[in-house]
Amino acid sequence: MSHFIGFIENGGKITSRIPCREDVQEEIDSKRPLCALMTTNFIYSDKPVFNFHFNVVTGIDDNYVYVNDPLWDGRGGKNKYTITEFLYGLYASAYGDLDNASLIKIKPISKQQ
Repeated sequence: MSHFIGFIENGGKITSRIPCREDVQEEIDSKRPLCALMTTNFIYSDKPVFNFHFNVVTGIDDNYVYVNDPLWDGRGGKNKYTITEFLYGLYASAYGDLDNASLIKIKPISKQQ
């Protein structure tokens, strides 16, 4: 908790809302890193189980979101999901904890005058 308090005291900002396609598009267009906490077994398996983990989002177009998945088995590596699948994997991670369904945006600190 002390790290969170320090972040806020040093001018950090946190926004809470349901992530959407536009959030991904904005970060990719701005060439900023973006991480998504997802559960991807829902997309691949007939008998889904949760596998919460972060994916690094590397691109988006009209149909797909492109990610690098750190999983060490055949599901890992460079992947693409339809935008609907990506958002489903993101939202489904809220089952584990409400704050799991999140995108982590990293923005530079703007200098105050």
